[in-house]
Amino acid sequence: MNPLVSVLMPCYNSAGTLPMALASLLAQTYENWECVLVDDGSTDHPERLVEAVRDPRIRHIRLSRNMGRGYARQTALENARGDFIAFLDADDWCYP
Repeated sequence: MNPLVSVLMPCYNSAGTLPMALASLLAQTYENWECVLVDDGSTDHPERLVEAVRDPRIRHIRLSRNMGRGYARQTALENARGDFIAFLDADDWCYP
């Protein structure tokens, strides 16, 4: 079986760029990944975008208030289940 890759995605008020980041994950030719998206107290409701994608590989974790990118990234790491770790911020994208 292929190893699981955990993609850590901190997110803060990134509703404008998050769709592209998520689309780039969905376009991957390697399919054994999970995305641990940590919403760092956003006010623009990124959970709506995650719900619209409807992919069980994307897990949304919401922090009650903004704690900073480092804290959000550490939270994602602590919740990752993968054999390998990859980083993809909510305002970035990756090639298939």
